Amino acid sequence: MSSVEGILEMKQALAAMEQKVSRKLVAAALRAGAKIVATQCRADAPSVSGATKAAVKVRAGKRKRNRVMVLCSIGKGWFTGSTFYAAFVEFGHKAGKRFYTGKKQKALEALTGKTRPQVEGTHWMRHAFERSSGRAVQVIEADLMQGIEDTAKAKEILGRTATLQI
Repeated sequence: MSSVEGILEMKQALAAMEQKVSRKLVAAALRAGAKIVATQCRADAPSVSGATKAAVKVRAGKRKRNRVMVLCSIGKGWFTGSTFYAAFVEFGHKAGKRFYTGKKQKALEALTGKTRPQVEGTHWMRHAFERSSGRAVQVIEADLMQGIEDTAKAKEILGRTATLQI
């Protein structure tokens, strides 16, 4: 049985595996880490009705051949769905009514000198990530190490049974 101790050894062990197996291990570990971040996001979410807390989700992101992505997001995405307002709270917004859109609004504001006041975002999701990222990294590393060791054990067991059958 092989022992994995550091990040370099993890990278080498993942590179030595089949790409399909290593992707599954990485995706599972990232999902476990994202769940920790999601739990912290739910705890820090601004709550009036509880809809924002309920809308925090962990989901798979876009995949490429050499990349796996896991996201912690709100509902269907920022500025969409029934929790669209969560993005305004996170990133900030301008208060007041828009009379026009785009260039016309900017021209009106330049002409009259009146601009809508900017409401700063609370950045609660970013702060939740910063607070929980250390624990999430530890969980990701532990899950990856455990997965690599389990795969190595399974390979050894399968290798022995294959030689016994011959």
